[in-house]
Amino acid sequence: SGFDWVFAGSSGHGGQPILEELQAFAARSKIAFHFLHDLTPDQLSELYRHAEAVVLPSLDEGFGLPALEAASLSRPLVLANIEPFREIAIDGALYFDPVHGAEALRAHLLQLLEDPALGRRLGTQSFLRSQLFSWEKSAQAFIDTWRDREARGATIRFLATDGLLRLGGNMVVPFFSVYFVRELGASEAWY
Repeated sequence: SGFDWVFAGSSGHGGQPILEELQAFAARSKIAFHFLHDLTPDQLSELYRHAEAVVLPSLDEGFGLPALEAASLSRPLVLANIEPFREIAIDGALYFDPVHGAEALRAHLLQLLEDPALGRRLGTQSFLRSQLFSWEKSAQAFIDTWRDREARGATIRFLATDGLLRLGGNMVVPFFSVYFVRELGASEAWY
């Protein structure tokens, strides 16, 4: 095929049989397959930079950060047709059904191989879309929401989950999830 196929990350929940099938296929084919795990942010960023396309066949995503990371580096995206990816990429990607869409995935990859201009257009569109997302905008939206709730007299309680997120392999920032509650009655408990 002239390309190496690189599978990065974990196989996900229930994905081990698929990974084993891919490994068996790789062992008997003449196609170069690489299975990479536990990549550093810099390694992942470098992988994105060299990818002809980034394919994300996820069945479920919380936000879709891998798509945003690849988009921030102008990579053409071939994404599972799930809500987080559609919100991030809009028309900057080709989409397929992650359960029954093997033929559509194949067709999209052939399209990109046969039409380099399509890959460049998708890479540009995905990059432009990625520029709408930033940590500064997220922080300001959080502050604005907090002030709005406070101005309306809401009793604000929150649950924060700490961790680290990376963007483009270069920026590592803390993240947390916050849940706003309008009012809890005296007999209600917050857990």
